[in-house]
Amino acid sequence: MYLTHNDIINSKFRRINNIYIHPDIRLNSVIYKYIKKEYFISLMQDSQLYVANRSSFSDRREKQWKENIKMRFLFAPAFPTKEEKEYYSILSKKIGESYKLCISCWTFDKHVGCDESIMNWKCYGEKTYRIESTLEDLIWSIKPNDINIVIAPVSYEKCEYDGSVYNAIFKKYISYQEEQELRMCLLSSNHHEKLDIDTSRLIRKIRLSPFCSLEYNKKEKKQLENQFKPLSSRFELPHLCEK
Repeated sequence: MYLTHNDIINSKFRRINNIYIHPDIRLNSVIYKYIKKEYFISLMQDSQLYVANRSSFSDRREKQWKENIKMRFLFAPAFPTKEEKEYYSILSKKIGESYKLCISCWTFDKHVGCDESIMNWKCYGEKTYRIESTLEDLIWSIKPNDINIVIAPVSYEKCEYDGSVYNAIFKKYISYQEEQELRMCLLSSNHHEKLDIDTSRLIRKIRLSPFCSLEYNKKEKKQLENQFKPLSSRFELPHLCEK
């Protein structure tokens, strides 16, 4: 792999628990993860967080697709020197590799003025839970591993030019701005990774889906509390109700 963490971070990034953190996000920031029920159960049973390769995401832009075909290519000099040819060749390979990394998507949900976003719920569907944590708890819940990890907020712009490795990872099309995503990038091109996690440190609350009936959620909540007794007090019903 041509790509290293030094192609993504700068000197302002903080290194905590061997994870590189963007300087603009506070450690006490409350963050959320919408997670499919099957992956949540796996997380709790195995104490491992499943992190998918972004090439499996539904958004075609995560696969390096560009609406404007001209934006698929770097703007290299018309008559490059040998050194420039080598530089742009390596940069092109690094940007290509950045679209084949494992990504864990979190959100601030700060755009709605409360702690719940119907749009984010709808993106993940009915059989989904929402984990509440903080950036600091996420960082320290990850057990030692040999994968380079970078955490930074996503910016949203209409421009599709990916002239840098950082933008190729942490910039999304403006139509997705309501997500308010915080992205954890693992420098791995595997189909997926499983991070060993201290779930009691990671999880502050688990909220059930608003797309299930109140009766169903009450029954589900009791089952989860019995199945995962150490975290039984952290399960809660949704404030929203779409059923």
